Amino acid sequence: MPLQFYNTLTRKKEKFSPINQGEVRVYTCGPTVYDYAHIGNLRAYVFADILERTLKYAGYEVKRVMNITDIGHLSSDADSGEDKMTKGLLREGKELTLPNMRELAEFYAEKFKDDLRALNVEIPKNIYYASDYVKEDVELGKKLESCGEPPETAKNQSPESPKIRRKKIQRTLRFGNSTPNWDSSRPGGVDFRAGI
Repeated sequence: MPLQFYNTLTRKKEKFSPINQGEVRVYTCGPTVYDYAHIGNLRAYVFADILERTLKYAGYEVKRVMNITDIGHLSSDADSGEDKMTKGLLREGKELTLPNMRELAEFYAEKFKDDLRALNVEIPKNIYYASDYVKEDVELGKKLESCGEPPETAKNQSPESPKIRRKKIQRTLRFGNSTPNWDSSRPGGVDFRAGI
């Protein structure tokens, strides 16, 4: 029996067909590592683990990438407020410097991995810190803007065209000369993007 998933783009349950035969690429958002994770945070990674194990059980080779957010995550969902990493440094009594921020990120990233191990969640082999890819993320943002997606999406929740906008963004990211030039260490051409 073939796998079926709910496709948020078409808003229907569909038979799963990967981009590359026999291989599935999965990109999952990782934690913002300014403090210890709590059980509410960790449920997202349990879901990603169940997805990965299901795909492997179905015979697919799974290539999974996860980011670690160590910069630029504001405390409000409306993209306002204090940067969470800055908040963590202040709480720990450390000076606001990039080396201190990385040290804080690495400490809490290891604690996060300890939590995953305690839950028997498989840790992705490819984990990347957001701060190492700022240039590439800025370029991706420019590509999204070029297809009509404004930089502050939270302020532009226009109800008349979300489906059209999703399709336009997906097409921009996957086809033609507007496709980002991802190398093998970045999550391009993925079958799943789980922003959970």
